[in-house]
Amino acid sequence: MASYEPFQECISLSDRPLSESYDLELALRFLIFTLIDEQELLRIGDVGVFITEKMRIIAADTNFNKVTWEALFKKTFDFLSKELSDESFKRFSISKNKFTGGFLLSQFEVVAYGIGFNINKNVHIKNVSEKAASIWSNNQYTDWSGSGITATRRLPKILPFGREVFSGGN
Repeated sequence: MASYEPFQECISLSDRPLSESYDLELALRFLIFTLIDEQELLRIGDVGVFITEKMRIIAADTNFNKVTWEALFKKTFDFLSKELSDESFKRFSISKNKFTGGFLLSQFEVVAYGIGFNINKNVHIKNVSEKAASIWSNNQYTDWSGSGITATRRLPKILPFGREVFSGGN
């Protein structure tokens, strides 16, 4: 899935993260966190250990539905490619009124997981660019995504936020 062209377009990584297989990690994170139960988010602990444990569980699970997950992954990134393209996971500058800079993991966590979660629920998502931009003026995001906020503290706050932001409607 990590080599899927719309996914690569949306994450728009530079050569160094690609050479370090960061795109594979992002695809794995999508599998782990998109449909995770909110209560499980509160018990994550060390995120690296959590991801490794989940990866092992997925790899050993003979009932893991690869077809369903691949379809959700492709629907999510086809949608994002069409709506935001390489701006999907960049900071929105309110003063410049545009997306700027490089890939941000916290933006990926809100946008990709929020959209994937809602696509899985067959929600028709509207005004994606405006919603992605609005995240940057919302304290629920800015208070939990800045430097010094660990993933263990960030994820339980911003994953439910992303699900809400992209839950359809206006």
